[in-house]
Amino acid sequence: MCAIIEDTRYRVAVYVNSEACRMNWHVGMRIKEDVLHNARAEYGKQVVKHLAERLVKRYGSGWGFKKLQHCLRAAYTFSEAEID
Repeated sequence: MCAIIEDTRYRVAVYVNSEACRMNWHVGMRIKEDVLHNARAEYGKQVVKHLAERLVKRYGSGWGFKKLQHCLRAAYTFSEAEID
């Protein structure tokens, strides 16, 4: 019984982590392509800060500026083939 429970917990954790990584990458790509449009660095930073403020109001403190920076790094670092 313990093995069944522990194996299932492990598989759930791996799945949740994988989906969280995919979500972060997709959020980063959306910001990169649809929001920033290759904007100047300072302007882009302000846009991301404003977006973070709106997301924090809706989804909580986990979606602040640093989280969005993390998402952007993922989008710039990994290709779509590496994520999907």
